[in-house]
Amino acid sequence: MSEYARRRMPPPDAPSNGTPRSPLRTLVILVVVAAIGGLGFLGARWWWREQELRPTTADALVNANYVAVRPQVAGIVKSIAVRENQVVKAGDPLFEIDPAPFEQAVAQAASELAVVKAEVASDVSTIAAARAQVDISKQAVDQSQAAATYAKVIFDDTNRLNAAGEATDKELAQAKSNLDQANAALALAKATLARDEARLAFEVSRIGDPQVEQARIAKAQAALDLAKINLGYTRVAAPTDGHVTRFDLRAGQVVSSGETLFYLIESGEWWIDSNFKETQLARIRPGMPATVTLDLYPDVTFDGTVESISRGSAAAFSLLPPENATGNWVKVTQRMTVRVRVKDSNADAPLRLGANATVTIDTTAPASTTTTP
Repeated sequence: MSEYARRRMPPPDAPSNGTPRSPLRTLVILVVVAAIGGLGFLGARWWWREQELRPTTADALVNANYVAVRPQVAGIVKSIAVRENQVVKAGDPLFEIDPAPFEQAVAQAASELAVVKAEVASDVSTIAAARAQVDISKQAVDQSQAAATYAKVIFDDTNRLNAAGEATDKELAQAKSNLDQANAALALAKATLARDEARLAFEVSRIGDPQVEQARIAKAQAALDLAKINLGYTRVAAPTDGHVTRFDLRAGQVVSSGETLFYLIESGEWWIDSNFKETQLARIRPGMPATVTLDLYPDVTFDGTVESISRGSAAAFSLLPPENATGNWVKVTQRMTVRVRVKDSNADAPLRLGANATVTIDTTAPASTTTTP
């Protein structure tokens, strides 16, 4: 190598640009790197601690009670009193089914009840008259028996006196005639009693047990009551306060009993079914405050309270629940449903069933009194 080339080469400890390396610069670089690492560590620790103290999940949905409106009777829709998304109060009319067939059924059941009552009354009167006649015949038998007994005593006395010569044959003949007439009257009275008793037995067997007669009346009365109930079912009213949804009903439409026509979302209770990881549940307790935001209203915050924590994961109730009996089982973090109660108190941001939500629970705050652990 020539002398000129050796002079142009930098010394081994010199930087390539020809400027000597400053120890202060190296120290600054090290301090900056350490500061950035420290801040990153502190930020990661803060984030981890915040997640532990205030667990958050975006796997959450708004939920509420809702009622499927189903008619109890089949018929033609006569009139409709509501529309889609209308707010109703408990007892407000929803729609009406044509009541004409049911009014006719009530009239028919009422007439059948009247007929049954008249028949039962007639049967009761017939049996009462037959029993009264039997009582009269029994009295006649008793009277004839007494007359026959008396006639027998007179005949015996007259016969003894005739034998002693103290009574004539004519008196004896008269006593004998009186006895024969008394016996004949007794026989006729007994025959009449037997006839009347036979008639009473026939009427009783024809009419049957009086309790059965009362059962006939009760059955006809029940049919009338059922007809009136069905008539009342033609006017369908709101069972609770709420909002009409999925409404597609028209006048003249034929509906069936038990057919779901639309739904009524109750406005009284709203909650969030938030699915937290099982690793997030250690500090969560019922009664703890929660903050809820909805994808519907990202700038609106709802205050909530933890109401209860599910005792089972969603996967535990699936068709194929997790199974760890084999060596190839893969451990998957399960999610438990935490129910957070919220109030639908913001008129500008009303809660809506099924809306996506994000829930954050403050486990550092004291839990209020709750009923469901």
